[in-house]
Amino acid sequence: GARQSDSRILNYYLLLAGTIIIFLTFFIRDLLTFHYFNAFYLLGPNYWEGIGIIPWILLSYLFFGIYVIFTPAFYISKKSQYMVLFTGSGAVINILCNLLLLPKFGIWGAVLATVAAYLVMTVSISLVAQRIYPIPVDRKRLLLLFLFVGLGYSFYYILSPDFGWRVLFFVVFVLTSAHFMLTAADRQKVRAALFKTGKRSNTEL
Repeated sequence: GARQSDSRILNYYLLLAGTIIIFLTFFIRDLLTFHYFNAFYLLGPNYWEGIGIIPWILLSYLFFGIYVIFTPAFYISKKSQYMVLFTGSGAVINILCNLLLLPKFGIWGAVLATVAAYLVMTVSISLVAQRIYPIPVDRKRLLLLFLFVGLGYSFYYILSPDFGWRVLFFVVFVLTSAHFMLTAADRQKVRAALFKTGKRSNTEL
């Protein structure tokens, strides 16, 4: 059942990582620039200009997490020599994109280069891994999750919504993503766990 487990791990990871990324994209500026107790900021005002790049770095780490999940396939099948191709392709893309984008876009060029490098690594390793050690992957669910994340980024960066709209979108994102990424059995377990937790809390009160 290892392959089935890997498939479920991938779904759980994407759901959790996607939720964290959208939450931080929507609220990281509020968290870092809020004046706590009128005494301190989590991030000094001199660094606020760089807050905008954080969601894109997080997106690159989302890709890297997928890369890591597919890595065991090459060690199980004793074909670890292929790993250098994926890391090498990422390095080449990173260098080329930096050379092309840094002069025009500055720090944003470096950010885009990082996202592109991890994306290339992830796509290449997943395609090859599925040929030598295939795991059951529901492509529809994966595409939907990335679609939801893309909508979240577009909603935030294009519309610049106020706090209330961001909260509403985040709740909708979590509920919708959980519905599509979790199986019926998983959703039943979550409901049972929440019900037990709520029942225990009422009993303690």
